[in-house]
Amino acid sequence: MLYIFRATVTTSAIAVACLACSLQEPRPAEPSEHSAAALELMEGTSLKWNRIAWNRIAWNSISSAEHKWHELRVGPLASTSLPSAGPDPRLKEALLDEHVRAVLGYIVECALPPSSELHFDDLNGEPLTFTGLHGLAPTWENQACDVSCQRSVTACLLARVNYFGERNLMAWRRGSGIPENEHTAAMENPSTGVKNSFHLEEGAVWGNIFQTEPEIHTCRGVDSVAQVSLLNIDVEAYGGAVPMAAMRMCYGDQDCLDEVYAGPCGGTDAVCQERRANGGYHGCAAADGDTYTEVITIHRANFDIHADFIPGHSLDPALSSCAAEVADLLPACRDDWHDETCAALALDECGSHSVYESGLPLDRHANLCTAYVCALDSFCCEVLWDQKCTTDANDLCK
Repeated sequence: MLYIFRATVTTSAIAVACLACSLQEPRPAEPSEHSAAALELMEGTSLKWNRIAWNRIAWNSISSAEHKWHELRVGPLASTSLPSAGPDPRLKEALLDEHVRAVLGYIVECALPPSSELHFDDLNGEPLTFTGLHGLAPTWENQACDVSCQRSVTACLLARVNYFGERNLMAWRRGSGIPENEHTAAMENPSTGVKNSFHLEEGAVWGNIFQTEPEIHTCRGVDSVAQVSLLNIDVEAYGGAVPMAAMRMCYGDQDCLDEVYAGPCGGTDAVCQERRANGGYHGCAAADGDTYTEVITIHRANFDIHADFIPGHSLDPALSSCAAEVADLLPACRDDWHDETCAALALDECGSHSVYESGLPLDRHANLCTAYVCALDSFCCEVLWDQKCTTDANDLCK
């Protein structure tokens, strides 16, 4: 009898944004809903959830509230003008608005590390707590946010957008303008497991939502595919195909697509100057003529709108082998909704055995759960899908 053992992997907790949104109309969600088990698994990696619904940070949330939080652009987040000891009354009033609360929560998550926590009171005296997560602009806690800080936080916000607010996991690579620190180190040097699981370059995002005329841009990555069959849009401007990054952000909103999509990241007609050794783009152009180095490049395990183990909108079989297998078993998963039954099929049928059962190693691209688990622990896809793999699947994929 052959026994296979492995070393125990010990990690500590990190916050991952798993925000609750409904399927038809994404409901306002506070950015503080996290899965503690998933957070612990993902410490020190470049993996990030992208579940911010577009209507949480787009024009209707940012532009309409812009006049209410000028101090966020010019002062430290933890300055004496902001905490509950006596913030500007305009901020107290603004925090009554669920959109403002949500956006401020996302901003704090992107800017500050998990160890940072900010406390505010709204105009009714209701205490609010905002916790850091990604640490892309940690100095903002005690210093004013300069232009580079604003651009870094903007790139983080845009990288996390999913039009419907449906959960998926992505791997980020940093541009040279994103601060390099202990919280972003994995964005500079992702692990082999992450690179193998998240092997498709979707594109890059950059901009500045904090300036008077916001800049929001995305470009097409080398592996980006198009999905236009469900969209009633003019595709001529995109060379007959809508880039996946733009579709994830805008879906069928023509005005949004026209505003957001800048062109191909690299190659002919490239909008970015170079692709760095870490796989991240650098020097990407904006409509205002500036060149941005605060860029986040996004890599994905597949290009569907949400994870196949998450109920939500129907998944396109052309974009993942598991979605195709599920559609063959139950066509309603393709034609109607990818509901709880479809999500269960993805976990149980895409592979030689269920992700919740020990057995032979599973193909890391069998479904998105196997991609997530094997990004963090290649043992599960190379040697044995053992009890730890099933535990990780329960933590990451439920």
